[in-house]
Amino acid sequence: MLVYVDPIARERFVERMRHLDGTWISNESAAALASTDSLALDGRAVLTVDGTPVARTHPHGRTIGRL
Repeated sequence: MLVYVDPIARERFVERMRHLDGTWISNESAAALASTDSLALDGRAVLTVDGTPVARTHPHGRTIGRL
């Protein structure tokens, strides 16, 4: 739900996630992350792995389509 976090705090969160020892998996609106903001705002979410978009999904996981 990063889209509800103010942009400065959101960017701080993204930077923290990138520096952790692990894999960050996120399912957010295309508007939530800089790496996905060029994708259409069409009601689908964007599944990312470590900030890289890999699929478009239903926001609640009903469907998935790889990019």
